[in-house]
Amino acid sequence: MIELVMTAMVMQPVDEPQPLFESDAVLNVTISGPFSRLVRRAKRNPQPYAVRVTVNGMEHNATIEARGLTRRVGGFCTFPPLRLSFPSKPDGASPFAGQGKLKMVTHCQDKGNYEQVMLREYAAYRLYNVMTDESLRVRLANIRYENESGNEVATRMGFFIEDIDAAADRLGGTEINLPEIGSRWIGQQRAARYALFQYMIGNLDWSMFRGPQDRHCCHNSKVIGSGKQARQDLIPVPYDFDMSGWVDAPYAVAPEGLPVRNVRQRLYRGLCRYGPDTLALAADLRGRRSELAAAYRNVPGMSDGTRGDLDDYLADFFSDISSDERVRDKILDDCR
Repeated sequence: MIELVMTAMVMQPVDEPQPLFESDAVLNVTISGPFSRLVRRAKRNPQPYAVRVTVNGMEHNATIEARGLTRRVGGFCTFPPLRLSFPSKPDGASPFAGQGKLKMVTHCQDKGNYEQVMLREYAAYRLYNVMTDESLRVRLANIRYENESGNEVATRMGFFIEDIDAAADRLGGTEINLPEIGSRWIGQQRAARYALFQYMIGNLDWSMFRGPQDRHCCHNSKVIGSGKQARQDLIPVPYDFDMSGWVDAPYAVAPEGLPVRNVRQRLYRGLCRYGPDTLALAADLRGRRSELAAAYRNVPGMSDGTRGDLDDYLADFFSDISSDERVRDKILDDCR
């Protein structure tokens, strides 16, 4: 594995227990609250609601709210993605011990293949976990949503995403919020790894350096540094992969202005100066194909059809990195 050389930033991990992400076993969770009202108002008024979270026989008070943009207001999802917050961090034996707030990726719709879409996105996070610890951890769960009366609204699989502040603590750093990030502030090996991963999953819906208009950096990416004033060797941390070819969501469309026909077509969007690091990383990944495949092949609930499609999509990526010459021709020729 390629070892990143740390120069300006030496971070010391914080040793705080985070049991939620220490296991890959599917977690069984019940969340009770005004879900009918939350779903009905999600598009116009995503306010937080008080809920009760039950896991392993333990109950926790929390709040939950609809979050996101495309899936919440785009008319695609009848059940929005959510954010779960604990006013007081659970402790003791709870799987949620130490957690403050968590994003939840939900089933979006009851019909069609949306649960498989969710599992494909979960698998994308797992791929990046294999590539680096400088990534957001995830935990799959079987979630029963109940109204206050205890009546079932839905029981579906979903997954929890590690909060960026918790990830920064784990890595011994802090999140940096700025309107945009200088391209040379990002550690170059880290930037090369990030860009090649996005190519691997066929994702074009991201930016390492700036956010959408009037929003902090970065687009579908967070940045961690050794302190709020750090401006060297920053860590880019990607998230939100539903517009990628790997996930292939029914609503996914390729960004305008790029020479791709659909989201399944890969296009490298890294900078040209990442070339030497990209070649080295590709050579390293050539020996880790089975490790990457293991990240998704045993995901509970994933259908044989989904697994086979991901196998094929990953095989195309490994064809593109099968030699230095192929990397230059298929990937680096499109660098910016």
